[in-house]
Amino acid sequence: MEYPAAAVKQVVMGQRGFARGSAESGDAGQGAGNWVNKAGGYVPTIKIFNASRRADENKAAERALSSIENDEVFRSAVKDGPIKTAWSIALWSNAWHENVFAEMTARHGISHDEFSVLVCLGTYGALRAKTICDVTARPKNSISRAVTTLSDKRLISQQADCDDRRNVRLAISRSGQNMLKSLFPIASAFQDIMLDALNEKERAVLDKIFDKLIEHRHSWPL
Repeated sequence: MEYPAAAVKQVVMGQRGFARGSAESGDAGQGAGNWVNKAGGYVPTIKIFNASRRADENKAAERALSSIENDEVFRSAVKDGPIKTAWSIALWSNAWHENVFAEMTARHGISHDEFSVLVCLGTYGALRAKTICDVTARPKNSISRAVTTLSDKRLISQQADCDDRRNVRLAISRSGQNMLKSLFPIASAFQDIMLDALNEKERAVLDKIFDKLIEHRHSWPL
């Protein structure tokens, strides 16, 4: 809560304002210099000031304690935990995911799965929805909803497969390509921010490690 500058000034000036206010009003209980009209009656500004300061100090102490506790839990569960590598990857991915798709949704109305579909179609070409599910490791119903939404927005089109008309191939539209051009900078910017602790050589090593991991994705329990 913020208090009038005049009230804080009176507290700093001490009792001089209170005495003057009391003399002018003839009422030591409601001197104009040091009292503020609050719900339920008049409250001395000195009490309000002290209460506000104590509240700020308590919040600061609580934040410090929470930070210490968070660091201790992180060290115990993640840094020194039995699944350090997997949890670290998941933690980084979750933080990137939350920031990127909150921004994409707010600015362009595009969700995680819609972005995945656009990326696959925009970087490769026409595909079946099943292939997108396999590549992204996303559930079939999630990709299906994304396909429906993108089709309604005319960002992609659906066409019968020439070889097997039971299958439908998805293709990105010109509007979809333009949308993708607007989305990539958002994803890239957050990636750069979250990899800022690594120099160019370290990033190259990290990419090489993940290239090797991805090469063995078919052995993962998906």
